[in-house]
Amino acid sequence: MAVYSGRPRARADSVLGRHALWPRGLPLGRALLVTGALLVFAAGATWLVQRDHRTESEIRLAARGQALAETVAQAACAETTFADAGRLARILASAARQGGLAAGAILDETGLVVAHTDPLRAGKAWLGPVPGDAEGGAAARARAELFDGRPGTVCLRPLLDARGAAGTVALLLPEPPRAFPGRGWLRTFLPAGLMVLAFLGLIQMTTRWALRPTAAFLERLAGTLDPPQAPAGALDRPRAPAAAPTASGEFCDELRERALRRARELQAAQEELIIRNRTLDYERRRTAAVLEQLPDGLILTDALDQIVLVNRAAGALLGLAHAGSASDSPELPPRLRELLAGVGRGGRLIHEAPAEQGTRPLLITHTPLAGPQERSAGSLYLLRDVTAQRAAQQAQAEFLSQISHELKSPLNTIVAYVEALADEQQLQPGERQEFYNTLSSEAQRMARLISNLLQLSRIQLGNLSARFAYVKTDTLVRGLAESVAAQAAARRQRLDVQVPENLPALYGDKDLVGVAITNLLGNAIKYTPEGGEIALRASADGGGVTVEVADNGIGIPAEDLERVFERFARSEQEEVRRQSGTGLGLALVREIAELHAGRVTVESETGQGSRFRLWLPGREAGERLDLGAAA
Repeated sequence: MAVYSGRPRARADSVLGRHALWPRGLPLGRALLVTGALLVFAAGATWLVQRDHRTESEIRLAARGQALAETVAQAACAETTFADAGRLARILASAARQGGLAAGAILDETGLVVAHTDPLRAGKAWLGPVPGDAEGGAAARARAELFDGRPGTVCLRPLLDARGAAGTVALLLPEPPRAFPGRGWLRTFLPAGLMVLAFLGLIQMTTRWALRPTAAFLERLAGTLDPPQAPAGALDRPRAPAAAPTASGEFCDELRERALRRARELQAAQEELIIRNRTLDYERRRTAAVLEQLPDGLILTDALDQIVLVNRAAGALLGLAHAGSASDSPELPPRLRELLAGVGRGGRLIHEAPAEQGTRPLLITHTPLAGPQERSAGSLYLLRDVTAQRAAQQAQAEFLSQISHELKSPLNTIVAYVEALADEQQLQPGERQEFYNTLSSEAQRMARLISNLLQLSRIQLGNLSARFAYVKTDTLVRGLAESVAAQAAARRQRLDVQVPENLPALYGDKDLVGVAITNLLGNAIKYTPEGGEIALRASADGGGVTVEVADNGIGIPAEDLERVFERFARSEQEEVRRQSGTGLGLALVREIAELHAGRVTVESETGQGSRFRLWLPGREAGERLDLGAAA
């Protein structure tokens, strides 16, 4: 436990015995007496100086007034008559400008105002004694009646002619400026000074009385400012003598140090708070930017189920003109709130939203947000356009239906012919071989179907192990033409093969390229009537090789050209439906072409035949595209 010295008591006593506002060694009562004496001395000196200054100013002003009145009187007496009042008014105006006159008037012997510095006063009678002196009641009467009681010194001077008194000159001179306060100020200053002295004495007594109950608090506060002494066991060591009790100034200095240290701590905390606020603002803006860029729609509600956020994708999916903070937006219709309310807690809903062409399905998923103590903090709604998924599901269903049909047809044929072969007694001599040929054809058809399906799925899933190498184009194309020549001959079709010997080498998988060209030739043979013509040409084209297969068969309608390379796509023509087929051959050709960074195009017209062009990159283009690494 820390042991404290007796310094806090001495420090508290110093606060009680000496006020911090007064210098050391100067008691408060003595200071009040000195201040009172100074105030009384200053008041007396001011009154004496003011009296002397006032007397001297009055003497100078009276002399100046008499001189000015004499000058005006002489100028007025130079006039033979009072009839020219304008001339007399100009004399007064000149005296006012040059002599510092406040106002002036000239009266005739009857007391009528002949001229006045105020033109409105001319022509009025004055009822006072005429003439009079500046020391009698006439001066006060003149100030009141001629000059409306304005402050200043009034000078009266009679006008004399040969007959005697002819009139009076009355002048009003302004009072001189006061260099010192007047008597009224002294009458106010002395009582105020005495009141200040009394108030200071009252403060001194009240302060001493009020500080007594706080001595204990000051002791504890001062004790917290003293560092603790050495722990027990070190008390026996010699210590430096305790410092003498210090005045309250040290106590205040130490408090000031602690206040400054606390202020620095608060400033550091404020700076840290500013940095954290900026960091939070940056994180908020970054989170908002991420939410805005989400491909899926997002709607956020608070604990009261009020919508607070709608991102850009949600606004586009729902056809809203507003996205962002949605708490006060008039663009959010009530139907949106009803739609969200219908999702249910933790559920999902398929909503048909309006689109440019009809509607589009939206999958709305609800996720509750948990706050502190497992309380609800709001809800999160995710919106996703499932048009592509619905189309994929529909395509998958169609695919399963078509593949089932394509597999069922040859299987039914095989089963029927196997049953017929089992009953040998019912067979004619030449039917056995015909049945065997049919079984072989249907089995090959099923094998081609399964092979095409496997190759398509491997290409689309990226699981096909293509072996890219340099392939001699002319040798490959001629070999493929020879492999289908027998089929064309069986239908009495003419197969025209034009393949130059100097074609650039292909860079690709020989087997896959062979499958693509074979499918094109097989389609041409199948959909060309007996006796028709089929042309197979190969040529160098733009760093690659173009293989062209043309026929004069039934052709493809214009409305079917866009989907001719889709899986299971077959025309509704009667001639096409009579031929067996899976609708996978041309789809496989397109996949193989894209796998080799090539392309396949078609030109066709109903009844005029079709022309397919397969472009594949040559050696230089294949090396540039690095197809082997891509595979």
